[in-house]
Amino acid sequence: MPIKAEWVEFKLENIRALPADLIGVYEVGYKRGSRIVYIGSGTIRSRLLMHKAKISFMGVTHFRRRSINSVEGARNAEARLIKEFCKLNNCKPPKLNTQKPKIVSGGWCT
Repeated sequence: MPIKAEWVEFKLENIRALPADLIGVYEVGYKRGSRIVYIGSGTIRSRLLMHKAKISFMGVTHFRRRSINSVEGARNAEARLIKEFCKLNNCKPPKLNTQKPKIVSGGWCT
Protein backbone atom coordinates (compact mmCIF):
# COMPACT_ATOMS: atom_id res chain seq x y z
CA MET A 1 0.00 0.00 0.00
CA PRO A 2 1.51 3.37 -0.97
CA ILE A 3 2.35 5.97 1.63
CA LYS A 4 -0.82 7.75 2.71
CA ALA A 5 0.38 11.33 2.90
CA GLU A 6 0.00 14.53 0.92
CA TRP A 7 2.39 15.06 -1.97
CA VAL A 8 4.80 17.97 -1.40
CA GLU A 9 6.67 19.85 -4.13
CA PHE A 10 10.24 18.58 -4.56
CA LYS A 11 11.78 21.99 -3.82
CA LEU A 12 14.83 22.71 -1.69
CA GLU A 13 12.86 24.85 0.76
CA ASN A 14 10.35 22.04 1.35
CA ILE A 15 13.09 19.46 1.84
CA ARG A 16 15.11 21.73 4.16
CA ALA A 17 11.96 22.34 6.23
CA LEU A 18 11.95 18.68 7.31
CA PRO A 19 13.52 17.86 10.68
CA ALA A 20 17.18 16.85 10.24
CA ASP A 21 16.73 13.67 12.31
CA LEU A 22 13.45 12.47 10.74
CA ILE A 23 13.73 8.76 9.92
CA GLY A 24 11.26 7.05 7.67
CA VAL A 25 10.27 5.98 4.19
CA TYR A 26 9.52 8.20 1.20
CA GLU A 27 8.34 8.13 -2.40
CA VAL A 28 9.28 10.60 -5.13
CA GLY A 29 7.47 11.04 -8.39
CA TYR A 30 6.16 13.16 -11.20
CA LYS A 31 2.93 15.15 -11.25
CA ARG A 32 1.86 14.58 -7.64
CA GLY A 33 2.72 10.93 -7.78
CA SER A 34 0.97 9.99 -10.98
CA ARG A 35 4.22 8.16 -11.62
CA ILE A 36 6.35 7.06 -8.66
CA VAL A 37 9.99 6.84 -9.74
CA TYR A 38 11.78 6.10 -6.46
CA ILE A 39 11.04 4.59 -3.06
CA GLY A 40 13.62 5.03 -0.32
CA SER A 41 14.26 5.07 3.41
CA GLY A 42 16.61 6.52 5.99
CA THR A 43 17.09 10.03 7.32
CA ILE A 44 14.59 11.61 4.98
CA ARG A 45 15.92 15.18 4.70
CA SER A 46 19.51 14.15 3.94
CA ARG A 47 18.38 11.46 1.49
CA LEU A 48 16.08 13.87 -0.40
CA LEU A 49 18.80 16.55 -0.52
CA MET A 50 21.16 13.94 -1.99
CA HIS A 51 18.56 12.97 -4.60
CA LYS A 52 17.85 16.62 -5.44
CA ALA A 53 21.50 17.03 -6.48
CA LYS A 54 21.44 14.04 -8.88
CA ILE A 55 20.88 14.51 -12.59
CA SER A 56 18.77 11.33 -12.67
CA PHE A 57 16.23 13.04 -10.37
CA MET A 58 15.78 16.05 -12.69
CA GLY A 59 12.14 16.34 -13.56
CA VAL A 60 10.93 14.87 -10.25
CA THR A 61 8.18 17.17 -9.04
CA HIS A 62 6.88 15.80 -5.72
CA PHE A 63 7.60 13.64 -2.70
CA ARG A 64 5.68 12.24 0.23
CA ARG A 65 6.93 10.60 3.37
CA ARG A 66 6.03 8.65 6.48
CA SER A 67 8.08 8.78 9.67
CA ILE A 68 9.13 5.53 11.33
CA ASN A 69 10.85 5.09 14.68
CA SER A 70 13.94 3.19 13.53
CA VAL A 71 16.22 2.77 10.54
CA GLU A 72 15.50 -0.97 10.54
CA GLY A 73 11.76 -0.31 10.54
CA ALA A 74 12.19 2.18 7.68
CA ARG A 75 14.17 -0.37 5.64
CA ASN A 76 11.45 -2.97 6.19
CA ALA A 77 8.79 -0.48 5.11
CA GLU A 78 10.82 0.43 2.01
CA ALA A 79 11.14 -3.24 1.04
CA ARG A 80 7.38 -3.77 1.47
CA LEU A 81 6.54 -0.67 -0.60
CA ILE A 82 8.88 -1.73 -3.40
CA LYS A 83 7.47 -5.26 -3.43
CA GLU A 84 3.92 -3.89 -3.58
CA PHE A 85 4.89 -1.52 -6.38
CA CYS A 86 6.50 -4.37 -8.33
CA LYS A 87 3.46 -6.61 -7.98
CA LEU A 88 1.33 -3.87 -9.53
CA ASN A 89 3.85 -3.16 -12.31
CA ASN A 90 4.81 -6.51 -13.86
CA CYS A 91 7.66 -7.15 -11.38
CA LYS A 92 9.38 -3.89 -12.31
CA PRO A 93 10.63 -1.58 -9.54
CA PRO A 94 10.28 2.20 -9.72
CA LYS A 95 12.41 3.64 -12.54
CA LEU A 96 15.18 5.02 -10.30
CA ASN A 97 15.31 2.09 -7.84
CA THR A 98 18.24 0.29 -9.42
CA GLN A 99 19.46 -1.52 -6.31
CA LYS A 100 17.34 -3.98 -4.40
CA PRO A 101 16.95 -3.11 -0.68
CA LYS A 102 19.37 -5.16 1.42
CA ILE A 103 16.51 -6.64 3.39
CA VAL A 104 14.89 -8.19 0.27
CA SER A 105 16.20 -11.54 -0.84
CA GLY A 106 15.49 -13.10 -4.21
CA GLY A 107 13.86 -11.13 -7.02
CA TRP A 108 11.85 -7.95 -6.87
CA CYS A 109 8.56 -9.85 -6.77
CA THR A 110 9.46 -12.71 -4.44
